[in-house]
Amino acid sequence: MPESDLYFPHEESITITSGAELSRNITLRQNFGTLKITSNLEGYTVFIEDRQNRELSSGHSARLKPGRYKFRIEKENCEPVSGEVFISRGATEIFSMNFVLQQGRIIAYTTPSGADIRLLDERGQEIARGETLDRIVPVGPYRLIARLSGYRDVERRVEATDGFKEPIKLEFSQPVKEPKVNDYVATQMKPPSKTGRDQKDRKKWYKKWWVWTIGVAVVGGGVYAALPAEDSEEETHVTVSWY
Repeated sequence: MPESDLYFPHEESITITSGAELSRNITLRQNFGTLKITSNLEGYTVFIEDRQNRELSSGHSARLKPGRYKFRIEKENCEPVSGEVFISRGATEIFSMNFVLQQGRIIAYTTPSGADIRLLDERGQEIARGETLDRIVPVGPYRLIARLSGYRDVERRVEATDGFKEPIKLEFSQPVKEPKVNDYVATQMKPPSKTGRDQKDRKKWYKKWWVWTIGVAVVGGGVYAALPAEDSEEETHVTVSWY
């Protein structure tokens, strides 16, 4: 609200003569009242005629023109408070209120039992911890994390609502498989896989080139030894068959 709206306008006539100096103090009549709100909790937001009032929301008093106003006060996890107030000129109205904190109840247990259960708020801060939980908390979102040796961790998001809620069962259903020593040793000692070159080098011995070279040399030597030592005009034909 503009400051000028909180005072009555002032009007008068004055006469200024040549060479004269005029100095005058004017007191404006206030046209407002004061509203102040007190509460058992801090951090609330005040709305006057559905518009947020910064002064009242920060814990200070607010100046309002005389009249009747509707107000609403809100705070997280609390029931909102609303009503009407009449502001008189020059008077201070004080409205006192007590917030009722909305709370929920979270009950949790595990199957099998004996696990470590943690309750965290939405910022990750730990609220409670134990093998079983039965906790009264402000309404809002939370996380449950359960840990048991030999099982995978179980995590559940829950919403705490106003009033009682059925117990939450966290069930471990996926045991963690521990690696065996023999399996580990076998994995570490596993022979390297054969590449194409290794398989080529390990092909059958009778398909290698040097085996055939030696074979040809031996056959050739045998054929030469079988020829007659003396010269002859007759032609000798030798047939070599390959198998």
